[in-house]
Amino acid sequence: MKSDCNLFSQLFIAAQVRDTNLEDFFSHEKYTWPQALSLHGRLRLPGHKSELLACIDPSIQPEPPSHFDAKIFDGDAMVHILPRGNKCTFGKYSDTIFIPWTERQLQSSTRIDIVWDRYYPDSLKSTTRKKRRKGVRRKVSRNANLPTSFVGFLQDDTNKEELFALLSKEVANHVYLPEKWVYITSGERVLSNQPGCTMDMSDHEEADSRISLHVYDTLRKGATSILVRTVDTDVVVILVGVFYCLVNRYPDLDLWVGFGAGRHFRYYHINSVCLELGEDKCKALPFFHTFTGCDVTSQFNGKGKKSAWMTWKSLPTVTEGFTRSSSSAFVPQDTSSPVFSVIEQFTCAMYDSTTQHNKVNDLRQELFPNRVKLMERLPPTQNALLQHVNRCVYQASIWTESLKPVIAAPSPDGFGWSKSDTGWHPIWTTLPAAAVACRELIKCGCKAVPMCARNCKCENAGLACTALCQCRGDCEA
Repeated sequence: MKSDCNLFSQLFIAAQVRDTNLEDFFSHEKYTWPQALSLHGRLRLPGHKSELLACIDPSIQPEPPSHFDAKIFDGDAMVHILPRGNKCTFGKYSDTIFIPWTERQLQSSTRIDIVWDRYYPDSLKSTTRKKRRKGVRRKVSRNANLPTSFVGFLQDDTNKEELFALLSKEVANHVYLPEKWVYITSGERVLSNQPGCTMDMSDHEEADSRISLHVYDTLRKGATSILVRTVDTDVVVILVGVFYCLVNRYPDLDLWVGFGAGRHFRYYHINSVCLELGEDKCKALPFFHTFTGCDVTSQFNGKGKKSAWMTWKSLPTVTEGFTRSSSSAFVPQDTSSPVFSVIEQFTCAMYDSTTQHNKVNDLRQELFPNRVKLMERLPPTQNALLQHVNRCVYQASIWTESLKPVIAAPSPDGFGWSKSDTGWHPIWTTLPAAAVACRELIKCGCKAVPMCARNCKCENAGLACTALCQCRGDCEA
């Protein structure tokens, strides 16, 4: 707070003898990164994505059926949830824990699908993974022992790739009852216990989006009642986003999500969720989720999903803008686009529900320092907001395209990201920080009185010296 007041105080002092441009000042961030969206140059990742589920929880839903035509599992989540044997090999883990679990699932289902994440070194999600503790590399084979710390083992991407590949092979080769169907992903391919039964190759990186593709495939092959098992809010959001595309083709669809684990486990009837939200809001939900923070986009400082949801309820006109931002897949926005204008208006309302401003720079000027004492509590500048919006457009486009086997997403370059030797990094703003950009804050270090030095910064900039200067503004320059 002290540094925030100091910066504004400098501007106030300079204003005593110089013409100041407050509009220009508040169009720049205090730092090279926006405090509203970044933690010291890193993504401000949401702490509780699942808050959104409380917002879309239907007021009433039926009891889930005891038998499903198909069950689709987030494989990574299941590996974390399932118990691990003591002092056993990877082969024994497969034979005595994982495959018996698949057989139990088939007792209440005709078909099960297991979908794994894929791991690319060039991935945007590596930004998230770098925050995690690095796991210990362990070679995976049937005869190798499970590590003592299985959780630590799963923190290494290569470990997981090898484990998932082993389990995929074991499951596909296992002999199940002839009337049971098992599909399990293996890289771009899908393996099955039934000869000749497979799916199209897919370039999806995350199980989150690929699960929708498996839902679609089960419907095409005659299923109607489907359960998706996950612990990730993103999966629920994606399914809600594509629900009306599916149900319009398959009206008998009865879609459920089993979410969470242990005492936090519960069922969500996606049909009931979508009936209450309505088609427009369902299609807009993926962008809203990315805009308020997901694994590769920032949450606004002090603005959780619940408060943003209340803003959305008070501004239903922004729904079309949310939908259009990703329905035309991978189209970056600019400050002159109607979609960006709607999103900027929504951002202003998130920070001040009574404001008449629809430009974030104007709202920043109004709020500080009269009503908001910390600059980190201000909305981001328009330039920083644009970068955030384009990062959201990119991720939401991937989700809305999830029913396609091949998404063929373009490079993140041009969508608020830049690449270096260490990977992808957010472009926070293309403008310099306020202290650098605003001429009003220039101060000289001249000590000579009554005349400043010939190379006086203020004089060279055509500005009068102020009390901020070394000469205290007492010179005759």
